[in-house]
Amino acid sequence: MPGLKHERLYLAPVVGVDEAGRGPLAGPVVAAAVILPDKGVPRGIDDSKKLPASERARLCGRLKDCAVVGIGIVEADEIDSLNIYWATMKAMTLAVDQVAATLGCAPGHVLVDGNRLPRWGYAATPIVGGDALSRSIAAASIVAKHTRDTIMLAHHESYPHYDWASNKGYGCPAHRRALAEHGPSPLHRRSFAPVAQTVLPLWVFRATPHSLSQPTAPDSTSGAVHQMFRVVNAITGKSVNQCSLDAESTPRRPSRAKRGNRWGSWLKRGYAVQRPSRQRLRSRRCRWTRSSWGIASRTCARCRPSRST
Repeated sequence: MPGLKHERLYLAPVVGVDEAGRGPLAGPVVAAAVILPDKGVPRGIDDSKKLPASERARLCGRLKDCAVVGIGIVEADEIDSLNIYWATMKAMTLAVDQVAATLGCAPGHVLVDGNRLPRWGYAATPIVGGDALSRSIAAASIVAKHTRDTIMLAHHESYPHYDWASNKGYGCPAHRRALAEHGPSPLHRRSFAPVAQTVLPLWVFRATPHSLSQPTAPDSTSGAVHQMFRVVNAITGKSVNQCSLDAESTPRRPSRAKRGNRWGSWLKRGYAVQRPSRQRLRSRRCRWTRSSWGIASRTCARCRPSRST
C-alpha cells in the first residue's frame, strides 16, 4: 500500500499528480492532481490498476468530497498536433494549475508519477512507480482513471461498434477489427500507427528513381491515389515528388573499394607488421597507452615510432 513517506519530505501542501490514457488509440489523455487532507482520508487508496472499477468510483467520489482535486483533459485532436508526450505534460500542467487556483497560491511541492516533469514553475519531483509508493499520486491515479473511463463510457453511446465500454479505447483485437471495418472516428488519435494505417494505405513502390514518385497500386482508382497524395502532403508538409527528390539526393556510403583499406595505410607507414583478427582487436591492448588497437608488436599507432618492445 502506498504511504506518506514522500509527502513528509517536502513543504506542505504536497500535490500528487498522475495521468491516464497515454496508450489508447482513441479518447483524451487525462491527468489529475490531488492534495490529501490531514484527516479523513478514505481507506483503500492504492494504484488504480489494482482496483476494480466499482472501488475506483467509490474512492473518486470520496476524494472529491474531502481533498483538493484538479483535472486536466487534452483531447485527441490536440494529441495529434502536440504528440502524446507533450499532451500528457499539458494535461498535468492544467491539473496543477486548477489546484493552485483553488488554493489561491502555488503548492509547496508536486510529486509526479514517472521520470519526466512538465515545463512549469512549480517545485516538483518525479517518482518512478509513484502510484505504488505515494498515497497522493495513487489518489490522483484513481481520479484520472475514473474520469477517463466515464468519458469513454459516454462516447460509447455515440460509437457503439468500437466497444469502448469494455476496452476504453485501448487497442485490443476487437477494437482493431472495428477500426479496420468502420474506419477511425473523430475521437481516434490519427497520429498513432494503427489508426494512421487505416487512413494512409501502404502502397508498394518500385525500386527505380522514376517510379519513386509514381505508386503502383493494383486495381486502385485514381481517386484513392489522389487521396493518398493529399494525406502524405498533410503529414509531411511536402509533395510526393519532393519526397522522392529528397530520397534520390540522400548521399550513400561509398563502396569498400573507394573507402580503401585502413590497414594497408598502416602497413605503408610501418606501424604494424600484420593485420590482427577481430578477436585480437577486442583482447589486445597497448601496454603503455592502454588503447584498444591490438597490433602484433603490442603497441598502438601513437607510441610505436617512439617506443620499442
